[in-house]
Amino acid sequence: NINGKSAAIMLRLIPYPDDNTESFYRIQTASATLKVMNQEKYSDLKLTASGMPLVNYEKGIFYKEESARIFKFSFIIMLVMLLISLKSFVGILAPVISAICSIIWVFGIQGFLQTKIQSMVVIFPALLILVIVVGYSVHIFSFFNQSFEKKGSRREALEYTLEHASWPVFLTALTTVFGFLSFLMVSISALRWVGVTCAALVAVSYPFIIIVTPALLSFGSDKKPDKKISRYGRKIEYFLLRFGKWVLHHGKMIFFISLLIISAFVYYLPKVEVNCDVEYSEGRRVPYIQRLFKVAEDIGSFYSYDCAILFPKEGMAKSPENLKKLDEIANNLASSRIVKRVRSITDIVKDLNKSLNADKEEFYKIPDDFDTIAQLMLLYEMSGGSEQEDWVDYEYRNLRLKVELKAFNKIEFEKQRNYIKEKIEEYYPGAKIIMTGSVVTFMTMIDYMVSGQLWSIAMALLTIGAIMVMIFGSLKLGFIGMIPNIIPLILVGGTMGALNIPLDFVTVMIAPMILGIAVDDTIHFITHFQSVYTKTGRLMAASLNTFRSVGLAMFLSSLIIVIGFAPFGSSFSNGYVSMSILVTVSIVSALLADYLITPNLIKWIKVI
Repeated sequence: NINGKSAAIMLRLIPYPDDNTESFYRIQTASATLKVMNQEKYSDLKLTASGMPLVNYEKGIFYKEESARIFKFSFIIMLVMLLISLKSFVGILAPVISAICSIIWVFGIQGFLQTKIQSMVVIFPALLILVIVVGYSVHIFSFFNQSFEKKGSRREALEYTLEHASWPVFLTALTTVFGFLSFLMVSISALRWVGVTCAALVAVSYPFIIIVTPALLSFGSDKKPDKKISRYGRKIEYFLLRFGKWVLHHGKMIFFISLLIISAFVYYLPKVEVNCDVEYSEGRRVPYIQRLFKVAEDIGSFYSYDCAILFPKEGMAKSPENLKKLDEIANNLASSRIVKRVRSITDIVKDLNKSLNADKEEFYKIPDDFDTIAQLMLLYEMSGGSEQEDWVDYEYRNLRLKVELKAFNKIEFEKQRNYIKEKIEEYYPGAKIIMTGSVVTFMTMIDYMVSGQLWSIAMALLTIGAIMVMIFGSLKLGFIGMIPNIIPLILVGGTMGALNIPLDFVTVMIAPMILGIAVDDTIHFITHFQSVYTKTGRLMAASLNTFRSVGLAMFLSSLIIVIGFAPFGSSFSNGYVSMSILVTVSIVSALLADYLITPNLIKWIKVI
């Protein structure tokens, strides 16, 4: 660097063999580099390594360890919550068996098919299927306990449970599967893998949970029916009934307050930024990211892009006029506040011209005649100069410009990209331009995520909405079922805008996941309401019965999902922390919408 305190060794790798073993060679490159650096004879040097092979290698190690830690933490918390809420060993065993069997089936098939996965996202399917299966189990246990306490017969209680719980659980599994399949609209392979894997896990888990749970509950003896029911149950049911009455009697006030809250979040929606920058998505608290930026700040730059200018004829790359125009473009780019350094063949030409003219500053420029430039380049090549091939080809038909940035800024880069394209079209008619580099990759990812996010949300809304219309047999009920699940999308987007949480590689998964999971409580509420109303014909009684029968299960299943994702908040990765926050906002808002808005919509629209 400038102060002479740091130096760098640049390793250029040959292309990896085209035999689908790229990851193997990346690992070998990284491990070999670390092996050399950790030798005792280099202990006096403060060696720090960076680069994509090493970053990818250490990224895999970090997220493998981080995912394992978070999953263990979440698993223990959910087991404790199940034990407290259900007070049953079967309540713990059934979802664990179902989740493990589902994971073995799906990941086993993927292993057989040699499906590639990414360590950063592998935790999401594993944790999601656990919390989803736990949620299904809570609803099954809720119906079983209500019936068993009243009837005392396990067989009758199981028949009642399967009659009232199996269909809603199937519907929630179906809508969740389609919610995750909407990930296929995002043109990013890792996110597609998450969507397909989660959808497959949910689909496989349904037969397990609907068979294993009743089978385990069938063990044990009958008991004498409790006519009074336990005091704990009576208190909960009494509270839910009172709460249901309050909700139905204060619908207008609830609607007005909800509208104010939603409007406040809508205000922050336009402030959401799309950013694939690892400094935001992962953060400098992550050890390898911290080291990556330390190396970049001292020597080079993590953010950079290259421009290749392809001329139609040989020799055009050493034309004085063309080089001067390239130098003008480089100088204008260098004046940007986010640019750290701009390099090209013009730097070599100007340095040589100055050196051959007694180091006079006025000669630090591009010579005016073609022959002088040709001689300078030949002299540089004959003297052993090795950098020329980095900036120009042997036929002098192509030029390369490298721009290193201090920080990633989407707006500033778009300005630079547009400027470069305009100038090349103006200065070099007939020439082609190719732009590559980490920043270009980030911008491509951003384009994929924005378009994919919009398409995935639209597809999830249309698919889940159509399913709900079909299963409820009513366009009005289908419409009502979607409203409480659109609200969480708005609140999550508003939260991202208010807290400056970017839409990145991790948070892009939130919206389809919200639609897939949050709709579960809505289906349980409306399905039970529809069943009771069909039998009684009394709207108020059906709504209150629904609060009493499924209200507690809705609360417990939502609480378990929130707690299951809570350990993400302890991670060094910004993306994981954001996931914890946004899942909490989405699940809590979805539950409140189902409690407060759904029953009032049913009452006002008079769906049946």
